[in-house]
Amino acid sequence: MLFTGYQGAGTPGRDIQRYGPRGGWVELDGERIDIRARVETVSGYSAHADGQDLLNFVRRMRRPPRHIRLVHGERHAQQALREALMAWAAQKGHEMTVTLGVDLGEG
Repeated sequence: MLFTGYQGAGTPGRDIQRYGPRGGWVELDGERIDIRARVETVSGYSAHADGQDLLNFVRRMRRPPRHIRLVHGERHAQQALREALMAWAAQKGHEMTVTLGVDLGEG
């Protein structure tokens, strides 16, 4: 699991960063999810200013993710990045889902 940028206190991202390396869990949409993925954080990205950089980051992956959950930034920024990711995946024939998280008004 890769986080790009700051994860605010009280957010699922912060909980995953904190508890994930210890085999913890997080609650998403009222469901308890065990964290079994490796958790990494890359600082310095913004959903608004760096949307293209985030898209390019995924494009360059040897094995792109099958699921991306966007939880940072305002809803319209999440939707724009989702649309770009889905269009790229469709063009490459890569099966991918991109879900939108909570609207925190950050980004």
